[in-house]
Amino acid sequence: MAEEQDNQKQESFDELYQEFQDKFSIDKLKGMTLEVYTNDTDENGFIYWMLNKFGTSNEGNYTGCERINFGIYKYKNDRELSAKSDNYNNNFAWKTKQYKISNNATAEEAFEKIREYICEVAENAHNFALKNEVSFLQKIDDNPLPNQLKWKIAYLYSDRQLINCYSKDKLLELLRKLIPNETIENNISVSNLQLKLIKIKDERPNEFEKAFKSLWRKDNNNNEDKTMANEKTLAQECAKLLKNTKNIILHGAPGTGKTYLAKQIAETMGAEWEMVQFHPSYDYTDFVEGIRPTNSEDNTVNSFKKQDGIFKKFCEKALKNFIDSKKTLSEIQKESSLEEKTDSFIYKAIENNMEFQTKTGNKFYIIDKTKKSIVISIPANEKVNEISLSRSELQKLLYSATSIKNPGDVTVLVKKKWTRKMSHYQKS
Repeated sequence: MAEEQDNQKQESFDELYQEFQDKFSIDKLKGMTLEVYTNDTDENGFIYWMLNKFGTSNEGNYTGCERINFGIYKYKNDRELSAKSDNYNNNFAWKTKQYKISNNATAEEAFEKIREYICEVAENAHNFALKNEVSFLQKIDDNPLPNQLKWKIAYLYSDRQLINCYSKDKLLELLRKLIPNETIENNISVSNLQLKLIKIKDERPNEFEKAFKSLWRKDNNNNEDKTMANEKTLAQECAKLLKNTKNIILHGAPGTGKTYLAKQIAETMGAEWEMVQFHPSYDYTDFVEGIRPTNSEDNTVNSFKKQDGIFKKFCEKALKNFIDSKKTLSEIQKESSLEEKTDSFIYKAIENNMEFQTKTGNKFYIIDKTKKSIVISIPANEKVNEISLSRSELQKLLYSATSIKNPGDVTVLVKKKWTRKMSHYQKS
């Protein structure tokens, strides 16, 4: 499975690599414009390719780099203007001293100098791939572009002869892993690191591949651990805020993790949760309460009945949880036991078509049940042959264990004035 995933990644990278070569050949680099170079929002931009298209760990982990490290970049407002830039105008900022750019240079003139350095790296990397001469890599060492940027460019224009890792620290770690018995000084040049690793890769390809993957896998695992820790901290902070304010709003573009964070917050609080997605046709009857159609067996609407919406159901559940939290354990166990027995009795009555009778002798049957009520059928009643009785009130009567001798006793127990219907049914 792991090998198959690696092959898929390689095929994906091969396609990206070829697309990059078509879009940014050395000849096209020489004519690249300032706008194309600084474009970091879509695949027509050079910086976009450096940061996003080739930003995964297997290709050197170059994500998160400051845009000023590309020498020149486009900023939208003063907040995006890096303190590390030496000069700026027309929404472009750049470094002057590092690239020996005149203090009076325009953004276009500054870019021409930076483009010159980029083309120099690309040509030296290309020549190294053709002639295998060390001098070309040494020239890349001397180039003023930042290490990660220039060696990433070098890899992409070396016909992939160089090692696709752009961090000197990572190259050092990899080399020391492959030749543990040799002393490697920290001040070794990147070009020498590349040469040593290329030689090992050619002589011991399997060992090199294993060490390389291990290096990045460890790095990815560390990043995943850090990400999980950060997510947990954020969820805890949001949970604390939610307890204090009673509601919070998570906002952001689609796919930025709002739903995922909301679930984490609920889990952090040990809470039950429901998800509602609003849309133009979503109304009060869906959310709170309303008359909804019921279908017959042939899937046609045959009646309408009042149904609770998700918000009302959730509120009732929350209220029950709150009430239960005030009860003792023995009370909760007693109610739970009674509820189980009631459910068992109702189920048997429906399944066996059990017959009951009112105090006046009328026969009735329990024909259906829901979470909130049971449905009673009274065939002999000419006016109303079906009624719904509240399960909670029935359970309250049973739980009270109070003697009921007349309809008035029921009214007192459930504290309602409209219990005349229910009070005529015998308690047994």
